[in-house]
Amino acid sequence: MKRLTLPEATRLLRACAAGEISAAELAGILAALEPKRKSNKLARAHAMRALGRLEEAAREAKQALRARESAEAHGLLGAVHRALGNPKQALFHKQRAHALEKDPLLAAVALGEIGTALAALGRLAEARNHHERALGTLRAMRHPDARRHEGTQLSYLGVALHRAGSMAEARRAHAAALAIHRETKHRRLEGAELMHLGYVDHQLGRFAEAARWFDEALGVLREVGDRALEGVLLSHFGALEAEAGRPERAGPMLHEALAIARETKSKRHEATAWLHVAQHHLARGEPSEARACLERAKKSGDGTAEPEQQAWVLALLGDVANPRGGSDASCAIEDAATRAAIGLFRGEDTSLVSSRIRIARSLRKMRIARNGTWFVHRGVRVDLTRRGPLARSLAKLAAARGASVSWREVLAAAWPGERVLTDAGFARVRNAFFQLRRLGLADALQTTADGYRLDPSLAIEIAP
Repeated sequence: MKRLTLPEATRLLRACAAGEISAAELAGILAALEPKRKSNKLARAHAMRALGRLEEAAREAKQALRARESAEAHGLLGAVHRALGNPKQALFHKQRAHALEKDPLLAAVALGEIGTALAALGRLAEARNHHERALGTLRAMRHPDARRHEGTQLSYLGVALHRAGSMAEARRAHAAALAIHRETKHRRLEGAELMHLGYVDHQLGRFAEAARWFDEALGVLREVGDRALEGVLLSHFGALEAEAGRPERAGPMLHEALAIARETKSKRHEATAWLHVAQHHLARGEPSEARACLERAKKSGDGTAEPEQQAWVLALLGDVANPRGGSDASCAIEDAATRAAIGLFRGEDTSLVSSRIRIARSLRKMRIARNGTWFVHRGVRVDLTRRGPLARSLAKLAAARGASVSWREVLAAAWPGERVLTDAGFARVRNAFFQLRRLGLADALQTTADGYRLDPSLAIEIAP
């Protein structure tokens, strides 16, 4: 096979991104290239990044840099370091790329790329400024490629906005970016943008819309063969399914996301996947498993994950590791998440906490089977299948939705058809609630003047 020039390799990459050739075909072409030429090193680095093989991409880019320093090699290496979760190294290389770039179009692109590295370090106001400056420059140009780069910068701006909590603005930016990616026929970026829209709709609580975006994005990313982005998407899709109460769909997605993060050797993506797996376990009433996953998320995320993600991991970990009883403790996760987010984004739009609080509330709500045979409270699942009177007592109170139920009504529901003396019946009911409190409902069951009730402040979900 003849040697490829860099423009030829670029055309191949664009053909792959547009779906004209498969990722496997592209990998086969690159494998046959002469390994000693610098241009081919960069071509392979671009291809490895497109395929989600991040460590190989970094290795090829470093070898190209050793041969000759260039803005392109620095820019590519910065992007790979960002994906691998090395934000400081990413910022260095992206700043170096901007300093070396002579082409006005590519200089504008490099300016926006610095913004992505700043966002990774939590410097969101600076990131937004860089993206808006890059967009202004690109829109003023009459270059044939300016439109494609405008779509990328809009996407970056959307990410900075949604991380700062400006979800409505973020959604508009991502929708505009998606339209440009489709106009310029860039399939990989289209898949990434669909994922971003799904993420924003998830944070806004629009679960059905988010699931549709994620499902479409998954098809596109699998088509273009980007394993790294596929793993990120599966992690967020699994988190959505877990929060929507579909654990049978969430579990396989989250475990595949973990496998891909390990395959691509991205600590940053692995940290995100572990966090979502932990939330899945909490929703299932498995605090011990959740704690182990949170520890892994913390370890993988040290120095690689976004600051607000690490704050959220620590907030959840603190509550799982040190559960507190009492009626006032049910807001512990919500309070910790709020403090963590506001502490990070002092001076920014703190509406970022809204999605964290919604998740926290979903984790601390009480779920009860319609027939009372099980319940989940404060992250712990208790089975009452073999304790019929207790299950029926709990089901009676759950159906009342926080209203008081007399002991006689509980007696009739828990021991249907039985005739007992008043004192004996009252003793049965009192003993049933004593046992339920010992099983974990001490802060949920309340005695009233005329009977019993579940704490009205609890978010109670009746499961089929």
